[in-house]
Amino acid sequence: MDRQQETATGRKLMRLLTDMVTERGSGFKYRLFFSIAVSVFLFSAHTAFAAQTYVSLTFDDGRASQVNAGPILEAYGVQGTFYIISGDLGSDPYYMSLDQAYGLAAAGNEIGGHTRTHPDLTQLPESAAAEDICGDQQQLQSWGFPAVSFAYPFGATNPAVEAIVSSCKERGYSVSADYSSARIVGGLQCPGCDVAESLPPQDAFSIRTAGDGPKNSTTLDDLKSMVIQAEATGGWLVIPFHSVCSAPGTAPVPGDASDCGGLYSTSYDDLDQFVQWLSGRSGSGTTIKTVGEVMQMSFPPPPPPVPAGPNLVLNPSLELDANVDDIPDGFLLSGYGANIYSYSRVNSGAHSGTYAERLTIASLSSGDRKLITTQDLSSWNIFAVPGESYETSVWYRSDVPILLIAFYHDAGGWHYWSESPQAAASGSWTELNWRTPPMPAGADYWSFGPALLQAGTMTIDDFSAAMANDGGNACENARPALSLSNTSVYWASFTDYQSNELSVDFDMTNTGSTTSYNVQVEDLPATNGVICVTSPPLLLGHIPPGGLRSFTVRYSIPPGANSFRASVSASAEDGCAASYRY
Repeated sequence: MDRQQETATGRKLMRLLTDMVTERGSGFKYRLFFSIAVSVFLFSAHTAFAAQTYVSLTFDDGRASQVNAGPILEAYGVQGTFYIISGDLGSDPYYMSLDQAYGLAAAGNEIGGHTRTHPDLTQLPESAAAEDICGDQQQLQSWGFPAVSFAYPFGATNPAVEAIVSSCKERGYSVSADYSSARIVGGLQCPGCDVAESLPPQDAFSIRTAGDGPKNSTTLDDLKSMVIQAEATGGWLVIPFHSVCSAPGTAPVPGDASDCGGLYSTSYDDLDQFVQWLSGRSGSGTTIKTVGEVMQMSFPPPPPPVPAGPNLVLNPSLELDANVDDIPDGFLLSGYGANIYSYSRVNSGAHSGTYAERLTIASLSSGDRKLITTQDLSSWNIFAVPGESYETSVWYRSDVPILLIAFYHDAGGWHYWSESPQAAASGSWTELNWRTPPMPAGADYWSFGPALLQAGTMTIDDFSAAMANDGGNACENARPALSLSNTSVYWASFTDYQSNELSVDFDMTNTGSTTSYNVQVEDLPATNGVICVTSPPLLLGHIPPGGLRSFTVRYSIPPGANSFRASVSASAEDGCAASYRY
């Protein structure tokens, strides 16, 4: 099981000073004026449009069977990128020879690096990883290949490995130019998500793909469907092929016997028909280019981001923990795999406020551990708007790299969605920012948070998530469809004075049909002109269309108080700072 397959299970969380009201009392005192801060989601339609799409056909490992792809690519006047393990080239019939690699390059194909020995680079000391990466590039360039594109073995990387890939020349290796890109596998494989990498790529040294490559079960229609899906949004579709079976009726190449029909194999006919079809897609704005060619292109810088909407995370500074379980209210401690971990609530050195959360993995064989916003389908959940992207962030300190990971919920339950590039370890408070891909169709809620993928410790604080507001007018200044009930004046009864406690009940109703509101009761003073009492904050959570929140506000009565009365008013503010009174 991996992060893409995992579904975190939510649980109920207690709410500080918030009760569902089933019966109303008869006596009240104090006159109350409290404000309700409301975050408004103003939706904008996500419009698909035709855009330029680039497709790169990549082939991993330098397998002998990949020589079969050469005549296919040449027949249709296109080229691919072949990532070579230099230490295995010509060492075994399973791998192509140096002469065969020269033949592919002579036809215009790109030869890229894939290390000397195909190790998991994240598990090597820095010096060993550098020798496998940079020694490989040095060898390939000594053979006459430009070798400016790289692919990580197993798709495994982290910030330290990425730093090596981009700095071989600086490290003293005899290379004419450093790698300009590095490809992982995966990162774009959630159902309904875009399958194309952005242009320019989100991270040139972590270029994403839609899964780990075609398999023996992948049909020609599956390959075509992937391209058509990419054309809907434009971008860069990178396809990682592995083995290519020999043409029917021809002598098999070495390696066919063990590789053809294996999990990551593609039939000759399927590849031939796919490249033929793909090479004719220029009318749809689709062009086949090698990885190196795409990286040499100039793309306009992305437009400045539209100011994001209000923070959708409740309890973002992790201050509330009503049931004292060391997990902040509205959050879920989650993870999978074989690892030993611990967590604690830290009450010193927080980024803001009083508290932060600390998560430690003592040892790890597989999996991860993370703190994410809750998935219990309660009022703490973040509502999803299909087609919209979100700007997310968290502040962290860690002794190992971390990343942000996101899930979404639909009628079928919770699903892995996407994840950010890894962020480097940092001994001081650092903000990790990540923009999600567009929300999949059918999604109604989503969840995110930072994850540890290896043994180490992270301390985290101050979560933020906001709709990116791309292409839409977030400032419509429409009055939030909220109704505040029970706002008449109440007089205290004698029993209230005896109990030394005041309880006042209110309702907040979302009378709209399409928009959800995030409601927080923030400032609750009560006064008779001399004595002033303030209640702690209340988090009411998200109120969906047609939803009702009944809540109770409690005060301790100061000595000598008498003849107080209570009423309530509220204000709401949208994402454009327009304020409305209730």
